[in-house]
Amino acid sequence: MTHERQACFPQHSRRIRTLCIVTDTWTETNGVTTTLRQTVALARAQGYTCPIVYPELFPRVLNPLYRQYRHAVPSPWRLRDILLRARPDAVHIVTEGPLGFAARHECLRRGWRYTTSFHTRWDQHCKHLLSVPTPLVWKWLRWFHAPSVRVLAPAPSIMRLLRAQGFPGPLGLWQRGIDRELFRPRPKTHQAVRRPIMLYVGRVSREKNLADFLDADVDGTKYVVGEGPLLAPLQRMYQRQVAAGRVVFFGEQRGVELAQLYAEADVFVFPSTTDTFGNVILEALASGVPVAAYPVSGPIDILDGPGVGAMHWQLGLAIRDALAQGRPAACVALAERYTWEAATAQFLQAIVHIGSTPRQQPVTRLSTKLQTLLQRLPRTALQVLYSLPSSQRGKGGGEGRATARQLLLNRIDPAYMSYIKCGPCHQRARSVARPSWRCWPISSPRGKSHRPG
Repeated sequence: MTHERQACFPQHSRRIRTLCIVTDTWTETNGVTTTLRQTVALARAQGYTCPIVYPELFPRVLNPLYRQYRHAVPSPWRLRDILLRARPDAVHIVTEGPLGFAARHECLRRGWRYTTSFHTRWDQHCKHLLSVPTPLVWKWLRWFHAPSVRVLAPAPSIMRLLRAQGFPGPLGLWQRGIDRELFRPRPKTHQAVRRPIMLYVGRVSREKNLADFLDADVDGTKYVVGEGPLLAPLQRMYQRQVAAGRVVFFGEQRGVELAQLYAEADVFVFPSTTDTFGNVILEALASGVPVAAYPVSGPIDILDGPGVGAMHWQLGLAIRDALAQGRPAACVALAERYTWEAATAQFLQAIVHIGSTPRQQPVTRLSTKLQTLLQRLPRTALQVLYSLPSSQRGKGGGEGRATARQLLLNRIDPAYMSYIKCGPCHQRARSVARPSWRCWPISSPRGKSHRPG
């Protein structure tokens, strides 16, 4: 699918005002959360209601590989209650984590249409961290995203990768933006530091390939900004360079302090080969700093003009070329092409209504077995299993039997529901996608709390 087609999505067939976003990362500092916060803020400014389902709403456990991260252990009943209370017009699942899996299951269970996004090269992460075979990871990712109406990717190269890996559904582009008021050229004040200053900003972990940056044979000073599980081991490994002032670890920096470090650099080094975009590249360019990187997804999508940096499979050569060819004016001009307003517009055009077009309820294996069993049961046996409402008791023959069979299917197998009958109030819901309040597992206006009968 070409880039031009991705820029023009059809208008929503039904109005979307409440957009529920499900994400496994929200309070952490990374490119995904930055994108989400900016997108949600601009969507709310346009009148959208954006309830966020995030890990802090559930019990959490520590990530054994990243101690600073905690993953949710979502209760399906708690998640169901949150989604029903939100009454979403659209649902977007951001991540393939525990919350993403739970939301995927709930959307499929209710027959809701939804969209997903691909932000992380799990094939590379699992290979570096867990030694999981890459084909197995891609098979899992295809399974996760297959029911999605549209999969959003941050860069054209990632879209081509997903298509090459067998993602059959429609793909959309959801790029990134930059805060140009914060990240801009500033006067350089680190005069006592040996130039050139080579800067890295990001998570300090194995998949970020920091050893290539720190081992690059380029004279000058290397700044490392960020935290992660590899920070302490790297400080011990390069303690001689740290003592000599050739390598400086700053830890995590935010706001103006981070923007000042960007502006101090002479070149920004992006050694990762596993990222899907790289928001930090845009932040460096907006600060007037050229970028040195490998020719991989992210850099090849952004660095498309002269004077903005260099890409080479030898990182040291890329750093030297970026220092020699970089022009601050060209870097800033390139960064100005990426705005959060444009990225938010891409996202809002790509989402779909949970019931934009009617679709058949998924028939599960249990549904098939139940249908076979119920075909053989007489109407009297069905009445014993499931008491019919008074309006249906007098009907006989095939019509009454079919009605009883359908009501029993609705009660036993939610995946086969065509409507819901609520026991206490004997009221039918309008549809599975938009049940009436009487059939919600929450307190009703009558003051009674009950579940569908």
